[in-house]
Amino acid sequence: MKTGFTIIAVLFFMIPGFVFSQNGDLQLGYDYINEGKYSDAIRIFEQHLISDPSDMTVRMQLAYLYKSQGRTFEAMREFEMVSLNSTDNEQVIHAKDELFLLQKSKELNELDQAYSFLDKKMYSEAIAKFESYYSKNPNDMKVAMQLGYIYKMLKDYNNAIKYFEIIETSSPLTTETNAARDEITSIRNILNPPVQTTTYTPVTTTDKLSLAYAELQAGNKQSAITLFEDYLSLNPGDMNTKMQLAYLYAETENISKAREYFSFVAQNSFDDKQRIDARTAFNNLSVTTSRFSSVGKSAIDIYFYNIYDSYQENFISNFLGRYSYNFAPRQSAGVYADLYVDSKSTPEAPLNDRYIETGIFYRYSFAPQLSFELRAGYVNLFDKKETKFNLRPILTFSNRFGKYVDYLKPGASTNTSLYIDAYAAGLYDLKYENVFGQVTLREVARFLTGGYSNFEVYLKQSIFKDSQKLDYNNYAEVGGGLSFKPNLKEFPSIFVEATNKIYFDDNRAETFQIKAGFLINLYSFL
Repeated sequence: MKTGFTIIAVLFFMIPGFVFSQNGDLQLGYDYINEGKYSDAIRIFEQHLISDPSDMTVRMQLAYLYKSQGRTFEAMREFEMVSLNSTDNEQVIHAKDELFLLQKSKELNELDQAYSFLDKKMYSEAIAKFESYYSKNPNDMKVAMQLGYIYKMLKDYNNAIKYFEIIETSSPLTTETNAARDEITSIRNILNPPVQTTTYTPVTTTDKLSLAYAELQAGNKQSAITLFEDYLSLNPGDMNTKMQLAYLYAETENISKAREYFSFVAQNSFDDKQRIDARTAFNNLSVTTSRFSSVGKSAIDIYFYNIYDSYQENFISNFLGRYSYNFAPRQSAGVYADLYVDSKSTPEAPLNDRYIETGIFYRYSFAPQLSFELRAGYVNLFDKKETKFNLRPILTFSNRFGKYVDYLKPGASTNTSLYIDAYAAGLYDLKYENVFGQVTLREVARFLTGGYSNFEVYLKQSIFKDSQKLDYNNYAEVGGGLSFKPNLKEFPSIFVEATNKIYFDDNRAETFQIKAGFLINLYSFL
């Protein structure tokens, strides 16, 4: 088993961005962070960098600490050092992002105030803040678009046209120039209504909208899309219709158009709730449809779950890593490695199935949430002391219901999310000649604490079954827990939870256990 845990340690320390020093003083610095003693942590990290100035991971952590303490100049200095000297591309990107945020903090605060005024319908104050920001950032076409919409809503058409014309002539994005051009046409039609020279009664934009919803209700999605697009060509500022069209495009698997409309609403709607809904939908598309619709891209997928189980007095680890290539719509293939170990099982008294397996896989996605995967490879069964060929067909459902936010920008008004995670899987495992099934629900309240950092409170319910009726694979589990994620995008979630297991075997009593550990769940295109 020591060998198994050596493998886990090596795998963990190889993941980019997760380098932990073995130096005792440096570990003390991380302990100080966990205890909220940031000044002491800064002192430790500063001393460490004197002896090892090339340690960019510690330098990055020090920069975040400076930032949290309001020491902006020192934070910018350290972020700049990382951006210029780190060999970790992702670390460089994060450092540059933080530099940009710090350099633009005054303008960003002003922009946040503008949106806050807009949410409160304090339009004069919002315009003043938006125009002040825009005077310093004349290339920000999104703010120019927002000003155009506000002026149009207030029927100040001259100022509205002024900003829309800036976008029409200056924006590098076709979607923005087209939207601005449509708005200019719409305003000019308001100021100078076209004279009807024919005797027939034209179809009004309201009629088109009614026809679109009638087609949608009848199940004619493509016809509805055409009518919604026609309506929006004359009413480009109708955010409700843009949201409806975005959902329609998502349902018909036109992901690029769906993301375009969700993004537009998220950036331009006057309604704070609507902006959050659009941003959540956009994020869901980014996460769940990237595997579903991206062709010609390779990706790495890492799942790494580690806990200590108080009832078993057992350390348990599961690592699943996959490299895949999306060779066709909905289809990908690649190689995988799967490791499951614990510290207490023995061949005579197994507490879990322990093995290491590697091979190839094929994956087909019926929908973004539902997929079939076939794995074929060789496996070493630690407790049976044998190596054999394995075949594993797996049907998986995974989805997140509700609104959630992954990143909290400075000054944001909403920092709480409520959502439900649902996961279900069924598989046949040739190596054990066994059929497994699992259903898990998590009801989560997420509280963002700044950047990518968040604190979650959750309830959890699971059912596990197999065809051989092994006691450790047949039980229901209910409980709840807490998790924390620091302000690093790919940092693992650290959690502690209390659960009660109810075994389906009448000979086994219920057990109560405390579990503590961390989880890495990473999917990234290469």
